[in-house]
Amino acid sequence: MAEDTPDCVAGEPLDAFDAFVLGDGARVRRALVAYYGLEVGSDAADDAMAVAWERWPQLSAMTNPAGYVFRIGQSKARPHLRWRSRRGLFPAADPTTDDTDSAALVDLLRALGELPADQRAAVMLVKSFGYPHRDVAELLNVSETAVNNMVHRGVQRLRLVLEVSDDAYGDCRRAFVLRRRDRSGGVRARRCDPGSGAVGEQCD
Repeated sequence: MAEDTPDCVAGEPLDAFDAFVLGDGARVRRALVAYYGLEVGSDAADDAMAVAWERWPQLSAMTNPAGYVFRIGQSKARPHLRWRSRRGLFPAADPTTDDTDSAALVDLLRALGELPADQRAAVMLVKSFGYPHRDVAELLNVSETAVNNMVHRGVQRLRLVLEVSDDAYGDCRRAFVLRRRDRSGGVRARRCDPGSGAVGEQCD
């Protein structure tokens, strides 16, 4: 199911592909980053959207184009898995700072990285970005019951690893602050509103 997307940006009407990129494309990107980490997932999403553009006439007629593009992204990510295994899924702590909030974030990201990929994706998509179980199930090509089970098991594992209670855990969307290494090698700190930004995406 496509998520709500704007009909125009800055007063300019969107064509169908642009609307797909801003709607379902964002969901695909977030899922790929959850599965494969910030760098590999973002690159895989870019490659998948390039293929989606090339195949748009066929893609636009599909009942589940987001799921199809997600699977393309998975194929694009696989060649990078050996390279990615030498590095963390998400950015490590900045050794130049002694920020308690940043340390807690790093702990959360490390714990997320220890989850099975399907649990990690389900937890991040449902708990961080607020997608309905139905949309996540469609994207990952599993049942809603499977999504519910993955979220439950993933959250329970996070609570165990992080040693927090149900009340203390809260909604993990508040914790997603990431540092992303830009193309020039610098580090850019970003705090994203879950309703407008995404892990692995530029936030305005």
